[in-house]
Amino acid sequence: MDLRSRWPLDEALYQDLVARYREPHRRYHTLQHLEECFARFDELRALAEHPRDVELAIWFHDAIYDTRRSDNEARSAAWGRSVAGEYEAQVREEYGWVPALIYRRKRRQVLESIAARPTIYNTAAFVQRYEKQARENLARSLARR
Repeated sequence: MDLRSRWPLDEALYQDLVARYREPHRRYHTLQHLEECFARFDELRALAEHPRDVELAIWFHDAIYDTRRSDNEARSAAWGRSVAGEYEAQVREEYGWVPALIYRRKRRQVLESIAARPTIYNTAAFVQRYEKQARENLARSLARR
């Protein structure tokens, strides 16, 4: 599997993530694990409304991994959130033709409509696993607008 083709952000961050998944103390949470996660996602990709967001989450889910700590997922998620601004910038870039004032208003409407749904995800497994974090991410994005 070509992990590089799945990377939506800058090269330096890609290299940093790959280096982390190659850390010598890792035996399970490696690039092979990442490839397996992407393979499972490919089986369910059609269920994802925002597959690029899911791919970004896969990249970061085990980015920080220290076997002596119990907060690896939280630390990985925090790092992922810190670079999510690159994601927001990419969305804005896609809509670069839209004037800033209109873009901000419409982007807010889209985020609010997603947040207003009873559930963000359409499958029970995704709701159970990702709903809470997705709602926190939406609230953070809305707070910035």
